[in-house]
Amino acid sequence: MAIVVTNIGTVSGIGATVSLTGVTVPANAVIVVAVLEYLYSPTAIGTVNDGSSNTYNNRSGQLGVNSNANYFSLFSTPPCNALSGQTITYTLNNS
Repeated sequence: MAIVVTNIGTVSGIGATVSLTGVTVPANAVIVVAVLEYLYSPTAIGTVNDGSSNTYNNRSGQLGVNSNANYFSLFSTPPCNALSGQTITYTLNNS
């Protein structure tokens, strides 16, 4: 079986949520979302969701990138429900 990697987009922003719109992904694909953010607290991992109620699991925990409080998290779905012109949203955890 061949593995195909497709970049479905990049988005950046400031605020409580960041969304990538117009996303189309076939059923049974695995969606991977990488997040890099500045956090005051390294325990505040956010969440990812989409318009097809797929479950996004944090696969990396939260990894400190440098001493400037930049943190990287990697989320993925198990084989997913299809997305057709939908939105994937990352929501900050403001705890």
